[in-house]
Amino acid sequence: MNTAASSSSSSNASSNLIGIAPARLALHHSRKRVNQVALILSMAAMAFGLVWLIWILIETVRLGLGGMNLALFTEMTPPPQAEVGGLANAIFGSLLMVGLAT
Repeated sequence: MNTAASSSSSSNASSNLIGIAPARLALHHSRKRVNQVALILSMAAMAFGLVWLIWILIETVRLGLGGMNLALFTEMTPPPQAEVGGLANAIFGSLLMVGLAT
C-alpha cells in the first residue's frame, strides 16, 4: 500500500473539498446547513415527546401505588357496582393461557 495515498485519505474533509467546483461546494455547504437544522429539529421533537412520556410514567406510578395492596392480587374480580375486589382470576387466567401455550 502506498503511504502517500493512505496519508492523503486520512486528511480532514475540508482538504478533500479543495478541488471541487465553487457551485458544488456551495451546494455541499447548503446541504450541511439543512442537515444541521433537520438534526436539531428532530432532536427537539424527540425531547418534547420524551418529556410527555416520562410525565405519563411518573403520574401512572404515583397515582397507581395507592391502589396496590395484597387484596388486589388475592381477591376475585368483583361484580359490577362493587366497591372492593381484586384480580386473582385474571392473573390465574393469564398464567393458565401462558402455561397452555408453552
